Amino acid sequence: MIENMASKILSLSRKSPARYPTARKRRRPLSRDTILRAALKLIEDEGFDNFSMRHLGRALNIEAMSIYHHFASKDDLLNGLLGLLGQERIKLLESITENSNSDDSWKKKIRLYLSAFRTVGRAYPEAFRLLAQRPVTTPESGKAGKMYMDAIVETGLRGHDAVIAYRTILCFASGFVLLENAKTKPFYTTGSFDLEYEKGTELILTGIEQCLQNRASPSRPKKPITSRKAGG
Repeated sequence: MIENMASKILSLSRKSPARYPTARKRRRPLSRDTILRAALKLIEDEGFDNFSMRHLGRALNIEAMSIYHHFASKDDLLNGLLGLLGQERIKLLESITENSNSDDSWKKKIRLYLSAFRTVGRAYPEAFRLLAQRPVTTPESGKAGKMYMDAIVETGLRGHDAVIAYRTILCFASGFVLLENAKTKPFYTTGSFDLEYEKGTELILTGIEQCLQNRASPSRPKKPITSRKAGG
């Protein structure tokens, strides 16, 4: 009986931090990368609209104000997340470039680049809104954008035609993945997002090809219109 009472007292004493204080577990020092990856996970777990610095502080087990030692504002942190997503995109694009042959067509390269864009969007459906809707403000986003533009320039398009092709491709990809991530059934659908993305990409590439053919074929000069004199 005394042993039982002793074990109960010992058990209670172990649970009492006031009587038997324990050393605090050392936290890993905070860094920008640690905070960004925690923010990315939180956004994916709780949703982009529910994200706040206070929630992030709680997830990191720190005061929210500590985050501002690494980021000037919430906007600065969101730009950091945009850069993090840009890094993910660049890894995929560079992998495609390293594994491609010089004989690969521009159509194949753009097709693979668009596939990489969708891969990142589906991996981070909540945070993807930053990539699709936020202005390009980070070096990573700028580098990824240049890789897309370089692929378009390889087609032979130049000037406004290249810019319009670039805008068309990325607007299609961004809008498509946003709709896919929303998980709402479109009014008109084949029932397969994979099929629609593939065929939509092919339509754009066919349009670029047609544009190149039109530029290559010389236009016939129009014959001047002459008026016949009366009585002639």
